[in-house]
Amino acid sequence: MQKLNRTFLQALDSCVVAEAPFMVWGAPGVGKSAAVEAIARARGREVVLVIGSTLDPTDLGGIPVPRAGGGVELALPAFGEEILKAYDRTGQKPLVFLDELPEAPPGVRAALLNFLLNGVVARRRVPAVRGAAGNPPEVSIMGSPLNPAVANRLVHFEVEPDLEVIAEGFALGFEGLYGHALAPLPPEEAVEARIGEVKALVGAFLRAAPHHLLRLPEDPVLQGKAWPSPRSWEMLARVLGASQALGYGREVQALLALGAVGGAGLELLRYMEELDLPSPEEVLADPERLPPRDDQAYAALMAVVRHALEAPEERWKAAWRVLRFAAERRGQGDLAAIAARLLIRAHGELKARGVVLPLGPEEMGPRIIDLGLMLQVRKNS
Repeated sequence: MQKLNRTFLQALDSCVVAEAPFMVWGAPGVGKSAAVEAIARARGREVVLVIGSTLDPTDLGGIPVPRAGGGVELALPAFGEEILKAYDRTGQKPLVFLDELPEAPPGVRAALLNFLLNGVVARRRVPAVRGAAGNPPEVSIMGSPLNPAVANRLVHFEVEPDLEVIAEGFALGFEGLYGHALAPLPPEEAVEARIGEVKALVGAFLRAAPHHLLRLPEDPVLQGKAWPSPRSWEMLARVLGASQALGYGREVQALLALGAVGGAGLELLRYMEELDLPSPEEVLADPERLPPRDDQAYAALMAVVRHALEAPEERWKAAWRVLRFAAERRGQGDLAAIAARLLIRAHGELKARGVVLPLGPEEMGPRIIDLGLMLQVRKNS
């Protein structure tokens, strides 16, 4: 159980910045809604509060209205209209917070879960960052555990009040107190770049520990919480990348790891700390910086590919130079081939968008061509 303190606030902020759906579990009155609303406002987002237990299914399905050209369309419910107005006012996605979600009637709950997971209401996708809260099933009249497919799409937090935070909040005001816990917001491109680097590290970790790729718990109760799957690993990469871009510490990252994939996430954090990788910029500038150990080299190569594709016209040749170095000087041709396939696939996609980059013997080098990748080049040309 996590105290509702600075660590939790920063973990929740990471989810908001990464736009990852989250679920906060806690007893009534602990301050779940207040924390979420304060974080949203500190980030300049409006809050749309939806209390599931007070809704009826007709409030969510959308009312059919005639179209001018014939047929009908579904009118958005009130909270859907509120979302669009908030987005128009600020230019930022509002944070839509579904409170008392497990307590909602079954028909309402199903509709709200569809919105929480997919951002869809009345068959329309609306711009929103989405989160929810609920009381644990043991203190809820109508609540029940989430089914595994739903639970695996959320970052879970279980919280309880922190006496020191509550006392300070009463003295100084909660919104200011919570807002001061957050780091300055970095540029969006910096956040996305770090998320890309963390995705490469997650891929390297799963190659080294494939037994963690998919582990559905046998216990039905645990199936309704965090567990590892390809989907939840990708979600963890996003929130970890956002957290690291914000400069939050290991305690925050550990809370996110547990909330997204469970205990396997802590092994990922240990793995990342032990790798001690150079930045992709350093490797692109000097291939000698590529680590010699295979797992480190794989993670570094994946980061190089992602970094190169962020500015392909500037970094294309340098990326191939790193791959040739791995294949010809380090004897890591199998790892270079994996990275080369990603660049070759990207070459075809870039060409379709009008970005034409060279791809032949000069870029790939004889060793990579010997691995049979020239056939893939011809197929994508």
